[in-house]
Amino acid sequence: MPFTDHSVAKALEIFISRNEKLQKELANLSRHSGGLYVEELRARHAQAAYLNAVEEQGTNPYDFALRFLARTPAELEEMRESRRKELRQNVQCGHVSKGEILQGNANDNFQPATSPRALGVR
Repeated sequence: MPFTDHSVAKALEIFISRNEKLQKELANLSRHSGGLYVEELRARHAQAAYLNAVEEQGTNPYDFALRFLARTPAELEEMRESRRKELRQNVQCGHVSKGEILQGNANDNFQPATSPRALGVR
């Protein structure tokens, strides 16, 4: 699951903070009693919203995360190149497949993660 990756988890926090509709939905879920179940439900709901936005952008959870973490197009490209290098090294060590590298390189056009579409707002 991509949310165990530190950069994706941090991007999810940013995604929630920039998406008012999602914040309201999560607040409504908090009104129900249920303790840990409600927290798990909120986490799943936020993750599903993030993954839906990823799909709508035609990218992958890791590249989408970089869009939230990068402050400039140049920084985004540096972060993408660093990720590609890391993936290539992991392929050489046998930790990931070449298909995962191709997936990580999908949709390398800079699109700030502040537009309503990028945030999954309809």
